[in-house]
Amino acid sequence: MNFNTIKEAREYVGISQRRMSDLLGIPVRTIENWDSGSRQPTEWVKNLVIDKLIELKNKGVI
Repeated sequence: MNFNTIKEAREYVGISQRRMSDLLGIPVRTIENWDSGSRQPTEWVKNLVIDKLIELKNKGVI
């Protein structure tokens, strides 16, 4: 899978911003900012978050 944004990956795995916040310990406001495009995570953060979301989906956690 190749995602351009964290939002695409989050929607692919089918979780809300709140659930992502709870799972990864990222403030909801940060996720809201990323989703809206008002702020962008660094490339390495984006890649780590996307990889973690996919890993959690593959493990059946989400």
